[in-house]
Amino acid sequence: MSKAPIVVGFDGSDSAHRAVLWAVREAARRDVPLTIAHVVANVDTAQTQAHLWLTDATSAAGRAAPTVTTTTELLSGHVVDALVAASTRADTMVLGTRGIGGFAGLLTGSTAIGVTTRGHCPVVVVRSPGPQVPPPTSGPIVVGVDGGSADEATEWAFAEAALRDVPLIAVHTWTEGALGRGWDTVPYAPDFETLNDSMRGMLAERMTQWREKFPTVRLELATALDNPAHALVERSKHAQLVVVGTRGRGPVAGVLLGSTSHALLHHAACPVAVVRTASCRRPS
Repeated sequence: MSKAPIVVGFDGSDSAHRAVLWAVREAARRDVPLTIAHVVANVDTAQTQAHLWLTDATSAAGRAAPTVTTTTELLSGHVVDALVAASTRADTMVLGTRGIGGFAGLLTGSTAIGVTTRGHCPVVVVRSPGPQVPPPTSGPIVVGVDGGSADEATEWAFAEAALRDVPLIAVHTWTEGALGRGWDTVPYAPDFETLNDSMRGMLAERMTQWREKFPTVRLELATALDNPAHALVERSKHAQLVVVGTRGRGPVAGVLLGSTSHALLHHAACPVAVVRTASCRRPS
């Protein structure tokens, strides 16, 4: 049975070029093929430019990782719909942050947001510290761990850390709400250090099954009184990849991406992997 490919969306932009290079190196690491996909509204009227772009991207991929089997695919229709459909047969979908016409340094574009929201496999958006700066290739992998049930993201992060032989930092944040209602009216200061130790213990327990499954991964636990989006964006400045799930706790859990994933896609300093609950395919 053939291995599912990594699929990378390509539109000729600088951001897409960086995504292709990230994707082909990941394909080499996993020993899977790479598919470079371009989407046009009408195949009949846009074939020439599309094929030039795909040829250029294939050449760049071949130079970066000559051993990877690379194919191209010209898709038609709405770009998000076409890439979401392609994600059903992909190991992982890889995207740049903004397409042609996007201004350098602005937020992640609607295509990346749409595909990460609806994709059927893990989706990596290749962010970097700056518009003309390549994504980092060193540092740990960081995974956000909340109190929900998004174990798929945690497993994917462990598998990726094992594949790359790099440390994994599991980050869990908590807020003053963890103290319960009325904590701010009591006549003594809450013991935040004790509470943080308790949160760390719960995080360690949560990681037990993954430590047993991936014994070679060097795991670091990080807990803090902080907003999860802020904590993970800060961690991204020293990481090569941040991994998050799409579902958290609360009444709007699972609606769109959630504030943490959304913030990371806009502000992280390294690539961000979004792993949807119930659609995980862990790295080969």
